[in-house]
Amino acid sequence: MKLNNNRLDKVSREHLGSEVVEPIYNTDQLMNLLQVSRRTLQDWRDKGLIEFSAIRGKFYYRYSSVMKMLENHSIKPF
Repeated sequence: MKLNNNRLDKVSREHLGSEVVEPIYNTDQLMNLLQVSRRTLQDWRDKGLIEFSAIRGKFYYRYSSVMKMLENHSIKPF
């Protein structure tokens, strides 16, 4: 799974304007951004692979948590 940081930044700016704050994604936004299913995100949460916040049954993910998960699971070239 390869993620382009520019794409994350672009989506963040569209939602937050030019304000410099850490983006927060809901489940649907993150599903679309990473092109994964709702079940995949649930698996990642259940396995503790990604940090999240749960408020009244809705899940939210900080940009830094997404990047941390991707960095922790990146495969370095030989």
